[in-house]
Amino acid sequence: IMARLSKEMLPPTLRQFLKELDRVAATREGPSPEVTRRLDIVRDIVERLRAEGCAIEHDLLESLLERQVISLEDLPPDLRRTVEVSRLTEGFLATKDAVVAALGRIAADEAGTRLAAALSQVFPELLRRRDYQVVAELLRAIREGARDPATSPNLERLVAQLRQAAADEQTIACAIEDLGRQDKAGRSYLVEILAFIGDAAGPGLVEAYATSDNRSVRVDAFEALRQIGARAFKPFLARLPDIEREWLMIRHALLAAADLADTSLAQPIAKFLHHPHAHVRQAALTAFFKLEGARAEPHFLGALRDRDAAVRQAAIECLGRTQSRHAQALEFYARSLDLADPAAPREDDAVLVQVCQAMASLGGRSPEEASRAEAMLLAALQPSDQKGLLGRLKKGHHRHSDQVRASLCKALGTVGTARAVGLLGQVAATERSLVGEAARAAASQIQERASRSAAV
Repeated sequence: IMARLSKEMLPPTLRQFLKELDRVAATREGPSPEVTRRLDIVRDIVERLRAEGCAIEHDLLESLLERQVISLEDLPPDLRRTVEVSRLTEGFLATKDAVVAALGRIAADEAGTRLAAALSQVFPELLRRRDYQVVAELLRAIREGARDPATSPNLERLVAQLRQAAADEQTIACAIEDLGRQDKAGRSYLVEILAFIGDAAGPGLVEAYATSDNRSVRVDAFEALRQIGARAFKPFLARLPDIEREWLMIRHALLAAADLADTSLAQPIAKFLHHPHAHVRQAALTAFFKLEGARAEPHFLGALRDRDAAVRQAAIECLGRTQSRHAQALEFYARSLDLADPAAPREDDAVLVQVCQAMASLGGRSPEEASRAEAMLLAALQPSDQKGLLGRLKKGHHRHSDQVRASLCKALGTVGTARAVGLLGQVAATERSLVGEAARAAASQIQERASRSAAV
């Protein structure tokens, strides 16, 4: 019967015979023919397992050693090491608190070397056992100890050893698979562990995000990738258009990429400048500004033609913060503020306010640019003349809303000269709204700046 058993049936049959062996032994005192016969059968099964090259699970191996079916010396080197590591891990778990405390004062001596060597063996075994909470506690203890300059160099070496020990393909695959099996606390431990493993976990996490229909798994995979950093996040961004349809998540990913502050992430972000959703295009512009600053000016200029006002506003903000003086940007500012052509499309007030702020940034560049900006702002603040009989009977009407006119005054306060004071004073004298207050403040700002310049 034993000879006809398949390889797959050998391990469960072995477990069953071990249970029978315990049952018979419990009813007999001392050796008996029945116990001996069962021991012989168990040994035959073990020999078949070894001959077939089948792996013997850890708990089964311990059971065989405990019942003296086999001895440690009889095992092949790899199995012997497996048992030794398992026993070392049991010893660690029995004294875990003491070991964690010792990490905080690890030194570059013989004791510190032994502790590091033991943890390097225990760490992957804990992962194999899915003792994720214990692993997370170890990692936190290491991070805490690394704050002490006296222990930091030793813990940095230990971190490198543990990361290498955990960067096993099967270990990583099991941890990622367990994201879908753990509760919220367990998933948070796994995110921490996978982030610690680092770049080696990146491809598996991207694949988990791409293929899982479990939202929690996708969120946790994303968070682990974010914590790992740019090298893992870049392949994720490259695949994001194909694996994510929810614009909120794409926007979140782009802003997270920007916070990583690695310029290599700019290239995969470029494709999102043409995404169907305006919020995604806005996020792409923000990411470009954070990652590349003024070098991303062509993208900002291109977005001035975007069909959505909020995206144009974001582009103007980026151009203003980079103090762009590109002719295309200045032309857009002038066209937006000049409403001489009633047939021309009118920009939203939010866009026009952003234009005023961008023009104020030109004051710090050169006198010529400041003068040009001042002329454009003054022209936009001037009332427009109405033609015909109605125009002779009525005063000019304002080109822009109070909100925009107040922003024009504020911008003049930054770039304006004495020639702006007259119009600002006229506005301050005739209007009591926020426009009048902004005009008074701007005129005062220009005069104070002129006084400081004269004193110098």
